[in-house]
Amino acid sequence: MGNPIHQVLNKLSEIYGLVMLLQLGHVPKLVISSVEAAEQILKTFDLEFCTRPSLVGLKCISYNHLDIAFTPYGEYWREMRKICVLELFSTKRVQSFKAVRAEEIDVLIDYILSSSNATHVDVFDKFTSFTHRTICRFLLVARLVIIVGINWLMSGLRKFFMRSWPSRLVSLGRFLCQGGLDY
Repeated sequence: MGNPIHQVLNKLSEIYGLVMLLQLGHVPKLVISSVEAAEQILKTFDLEFCTRPSLVGLKCISYNHLDIAFTPYGEYWREMRKICVLELFSTKRVQSFKAVRAEEIDVLIDYILSSSNATHVDVFDKFTSFTHRTICRFLLVARLVIIVGINWLMSGLRKFFMRSWPSRLVSLGRFLCQGGLDY
């Protein structure tokens, strides 16, 4: 293995300047090596840099870019963000899930305490399980109390997490490890 990528890019920026366009793979990459240059470029070309490219792998795991994480910037994304901020991530909604979070944390702590004598504890597996259980419980509770206007959003998210989240997470991990996120 060679030097870490950040060290290689730093040496390249010393030779070629703070802003470089590199061809790594099929898609050109813009490398900005200074905070000032990055701020100026992102202020000037904000709309060009605020969306992700449309890749086949991301299209597959995000139901044709219909989720908030991978949808291109535009009217649909702004509407989804507004719904999430006003309905899902409001202080009142977050506080309503306090009991669910506390119960799931208690389960996780009980497991860690009960396995303290063991020689091997799979922390990744337990945190993954904790995350999945908590998200599913949030979605199930939210499905019961959510207003009709965003019912379609929650049902789509619930289907995504409950039906295929573990397998898609593994697929995404393999995809990323194989260098599939080429943008």
